[in-house]
Amino acid sequence: MKLRITLILLSAILFYNRSSACSCINIGTFCETIAGSNGMIWEGFQIYYVQVKNKKNSGMDVEVLGVLHGEDRLGETLFFINGAGADCTMGISNFQVGKQYLFAAWKRTSDWALSICGVSYLDVENGKVKGPIAPGVNKVDLDKFNTVANCGGLSGPGVPVGGPGAFFQVFPSPASETVFVRPSTDTLEFNLQLDVFDAIGRRVYRNHEVSFTDGSDFEMAVQDWAPGVYFFRVTAWNQRHTFRIVKGQ
Repeated sequence: MKLRITLILLSAILFYNRSSACSCINIGTFCETIAGSNGMIWEGFQIYYVQVKNKKNSGMDVEVLGVLHGEDRLGETLFFINGAGADCTMGISNFQVGKQYLFAAWKRTSDWALSICGVSYLDVENGKVKGPIAPGVNKVDLDKFNTVANCGGLSGPGVPVGGPGAFFQVFPSPASETVFVRPSTDTLEFNLQLDVFDAIGRRVYRNHEVSFTDGSDFEMAVQDWAPGVYFFRVTAWNQRHTFRIVKGQ
């Protein structure tokens, strides 16, 4: 295990330094590549659900359709370099315009890259993730991917979950018909931004001006939503908190 960790760290250093040679251990599945022995994702990995928009000699543009872990880049277009392998970066020949993938992405100074060390991407087709996901797992529904064992505790939109100290409550969970957003103060009039993501990080709701007056609750009808896990992200006063809500039958 120490050898594996050492080689992975070495490959990461070589990757960032863009050395003329690359040396890394061969890891056979996506989940084993992105997560350490403690089950947590290696620092630096951003796990994105993407669609390729276009390709050119220098690289490709991809649109982020979902965020499973890391920086919130939902809806952004990211440029991935066409790597040569010598510096541990992957070429773009395996990817097709219009197709969707899960990427274990590395952020560089002004662009992004995929590593050739281990399995850094998976195919997504018709709502299913395909490829060497984890030992013995080669296909799983996209909306259930974050529950795959030993895949680093993927948690949806990849932002901290609200807890003690949050300025709001979001409840109930499980919910059947209505979800309430309640401020912790009853003396201010203010607006906040509310975004809701499904279990794989796709935004399903956005409201830039949720208004509160005298501590009133904001009520949101969810009776028509599909059962499952949703993340309610509240942004106000330059602070962000995310609440996990289960929508029942």
